[in-house]
Amino acid sequence: HQAEQQATKIIEEAKKTATKQKQQLLVEAKEQAQAEVSKLRASWQTEKAQQLKKMQDQMAEAVVAVTSKLINKKLTASADKKLIDQELKKVLQEV
Repeated sequence: HQAEQQATKIIEEAKKTATKQKQQLLVEAKEQAQAEVSKLRASWQTEKAQQLKKMQDQMAEAVVAVTSKLINKKLTASADKKLIDQELKKVLQEV
């Protein structure tokens, strides 16, 4: 009878230990997942900022190119619009 109680006690302690370990593993997994998500968000933000900067630079170059062409030619308003549209299409195709 005493051996049976002792076996039951050992089993109960093993269950408690297993439950604690399970909870600890879940906490650690959650922390790792949150750290990975934070890392990926930071990486995405950096990539986004780099792409926006690249697009702004390309747009600025296009504006300078169009402006330069407009200064060198005296065009009508519709010709100016056509030239601007053509240059912007070139830039957008490169992006």
